Amino acid sequence: MKLGLMNALLQQTVLIVDECADDRETYRRALLQDDRYTYQILEAENGATGLALCAQKLPDVVLVDEGTGLEFLNRLNAQNGQVSLPIVVLTRREDAAIAIQVMKQGAQDYLLKSEMTPQSLCLAVHNAVERMRLIADLNRAQIELRQQQERSQLFAEITLKLRQSLQSDEILQTAVTEVQQLLNADRVLIFRLWADGSGQVVQESVVPGYTVVLGRDIYDPCFPDYRERYRQGRVNAIANVETAGIQTCHLEFLRQFEVKANLVVPVLMRDYLWGLLVAHQCSGPRQWVDSETDLLQQLANQIGIALSQAELLEKETRQREELGRSNAELERFAYVASHDLQEPLRMVTSYLQLLEQLYVDKLDAEAHEFIHFAVDGATRMRSLIQDLLSYSRVNTREQTFEPVDCSLLLGRAIANLQIAIEESGAVITGDPLPEVRGDASQLTQLFQNLVSNAIKFRDRTRPLQIQINASRQEREWLFEVRDNGIGIESQYRDRIFLLFQRLHHRADYPGTGIGLAVCKKIVERHGGRVWVESQPGHGSSFYFTIANQEIARS
Repeated sequence: MKLGLMNALLQQTVLIVDECADDRETYRRALLQDDRYTYQILEAENGATGLALCAQKLPDVVLVDEGTGLEFLNRLNAQNGQVSLPIVVLTRREDAAIAIQVMKQGAQDYLLKSEMTPQSLCLAVHNAVERMRLIADLNRAQIELRQQQERSQLFAEITLKLRQSLQSDEILQTAVTEVQQLLNADRVLIFRLWADGSGQVVQESVVPGYTVVLGRDIYDPCFPDYRERYRQGRVNAIANVETAGIQTCHLEFLRQFEVKANLVVPVLMRDYLWGLLVAHQCSGPRQWVDSETDLLQQLANQIGIALSQAELLEKETRQREELGRSNAELERFAYVASHDLQEPLRMVTSYLQLLEQLYVDKLDAEAHEFIHFAVDGATRMRSLIQDLLSYSRVNTREQTFEPVDCSLLLGRAIANLQIAIEESGAVITGDPLPEVRGDASQLTQLFQNLVSNAIKFRDRTRPLQIQINASRQEREWLFEVRDNGIGIESQYRDRIFLLFQRLHHRADYPGTGIGLAVCKKIVERHGGRVWVESQPGHGSSFYFTIANQEIARS
C-alpha cells in the first residue's frame, strides 16, 4: 500500500514528439528503466498531434525532436501562453546555435541522439523536472511574498486610517468601508454586542439592492452557542450556509439577510467581547481564503485598539469638562461669596469701632478687650475673603498672554512691598530676569507673594537676604527665589501649596494660608511647575518654571 502510494506520487506524464517511430520506441524503453519515476507515455508523430494532446492536458515533461522542436515550441507558446513545461530537445547535430535557439524558446535541456543512453535520458528528464519544480516554487514564493507585501501595505493603510480618528463612529465607518473594498464583499457590518446576547448593527457598508440592516436591533437565538468561541478570539468562516451543516435556527437567521457565505471575526476590547466584524456574500457561496481571514482578524484587533483609545479619550474629555464646570462654579461661588461678604464685615468693623469711640469713658477694660477681639476677628476675616477673591480671580479675570519683562514685574512687586522690606531690613539681590510670555498682573502677584513669604518667615537672628535668579533650560525658564529664613520641614513641602495650610500659629506668623496656593495656580496657568527645596534653619529656595517661548523683537 505504501509503495503504491509512492509510485502514484512519482508518476509523470511524458509526451514524445518525434517523426521517427524507432526513436520514439527507444525513448520509451529508456524511460521504462527509470528507477525514480513511473511514466504515462504519450506519443505524437508530428507537432500538430503533439499540440492537440497538449490542448487536452498539459503533460509533465515533453521530449521533442530537433526537427520539429522550434516550430512546436513556438506554436505551444502561442497556444497556451508562455508555458512552464520541462522540455528536452533531442538532436542529431552537434550545433551550439541549435541549443541556444531551443533554450531561448523555453527548453530546459538538449541531448545528442548519437550519445544518448537510457541513463542520460532519464537524468535529463529528472533535471528538467526538478529545474521546473524549483522555478515553480520560486514563482509561488514570489507571488506569496508580493501578496503578503500587498496585504501588509493594505493593513498599514487601513490601520492608519483607523488611528487617524479618535471618534468611535468615524473609526467604525472607516472599518466597514475599507473592509468591503478589500474583500469585495456584498455587506460588511459592525455588530455591537450587549450583555444579554442581543446587539445592534452600528455601522454597515452594503451593495445596493441587498437588505440594509444598519441600526437594527438583532438577536440570534443560536448565538449563545457561538459566544464563548468568539470570546476566545476564534473566527467563524462559512463558505456556503446551505451546505455547512449549521443549526437550523442560525440558518434561518442568516437567510433573512440573504446571506450565502459568512465570515465573522470578534472585536475584542481589553479582553472582553465588544462586538463582531462581519462580512457577508449575498450573491452566492464564497470560499474565504486564509489570507482574508488573517487580515480581517488583524483589522479587528486594530479596531479594538482604536475603540479603546477613543473610549479613553472620550472619558478623559468628559471628566475634564466636568472638572472644568465644577471648578468654574466653585470659582464663581468663591468670587460672589467673598465679594458679598465684605460689605457686612466692613459694617460690623465700622460699628464696633464707632461704639468704642462713643462709649470710651463708659466701657471698662474688659469691654474694650472684647471690642478689640471682635474688630481683629472681622479684620482677619476680611483679609481671608480678599485672599480668596484673589485666588478665584486667577482664572476668572485672566488676561491674554503677551511678552513681559520679568525684571520690570519684580520691580513692581518690590515697590508694593516697600514698607515691609524696610521694616524687615531685607536685602534683595539677583541677576536681570528674562522676558517671557505671560499675564503681567499675575506674574507680579507671583513675585510679590514669594518675596512676602520670605519676609514673613525670616530668621530674626540674622539679616534677611533674598536672591532672585532665572536660568534658561531646554524648553522653559527656571526661576529661583532663595532666602535665608527659618526653612521648612521636608514633610510639609507639598502641603504648603494647598489652600488654608498653615504650619505655624497665627500669633507668630499672621496670614490666611492662601498666598502660596495662589502662586501654584498662577504658575500652572502659565504651563509651569512650582516646588520648594528647604532645610530647617538654613532657608528655602522656591522654584517655578515658565514656558520658554520665543519673543519677536522689533
